[in-house]
Amino acid sequence: MGMPTINQVLRPLGLNLQRWHQPLEDIPALLGNSRITTIVDGGAYKGNKAAVLLEKFPDANVYCFEPQPELFSHLTKRFVNTPHCIPVNQALSASPGNADLFITDERYTSSLMQPLAADIKTAATQEVSVTTLDHFMQENQINSIDIIKLDLQGNELPALQGGKNALAGCKAVLVEVNFRERYAGCTRVEELFAHLQGAGFALYKIYEIHGYPNGAWKLGDALFLKQELLATE
Repeated sequence: MGMPTINQVLRPLGLNLQRWHQPLEDIPALLGNSRITTIVDGGAYKGNKAAVLLEKFPDANVYCFEPQPELFSHLTKRFVNTPHCIPVNQALSASPGNADLFITDERYTSSLMQPLAADIKTAATQEVSVTTLDHFMQENQINSIDIIKLDLQGNELPALQGGKNALAGCKAVLVEVNFRERYAGCTRVEELFAHLQGAGFALYKIYEIHGYPNGAWKLGDALFLKQELLATE
């Protein structure tokens, strides 16, 4: 099913599907004159999205959370001359402490949740440090977070549950959503939507959805905005 056909199906639901890179293009325009000083990139991987955020918001500090040691090392080297980019060698979840990270063959699919999908192969497990959004804010004397981007392979809801104060002052949340249980205990789409709605957010748009060979939806990226920032006309 091509992009126009999918959008014909989504349009009656008030949704529109676009390519993955476009939320990072859309966010600056959607936030208008809002002053953006603090951004969280949860699951930063190699820092490609962080680089775009730094370009779009040059005055903001971007905190890149990446628990995998070799990827964290890559981030520190890549952004060594970028003072506004701060790599953090921790995972985000609902409570601080330590947890086992399931490290997969394709490192971008590594997760605090055990993989279930046939196309995700666990290579090893490693204990990593875990924090919450609110705990991190308190420890680092951060008053508010303006934008939260989460790509945590099913652990997005626990990370948001650990960020009640963070969500209170946040303007935009860009989060990966899974349409199937690809990890044990994986965040369900309806739970994620309900949690963010309860925190004062509304869904703006769903971007590029990846599917299975039979056409079923696998995952995509959803952009949520604070209600007052979302135009209704």
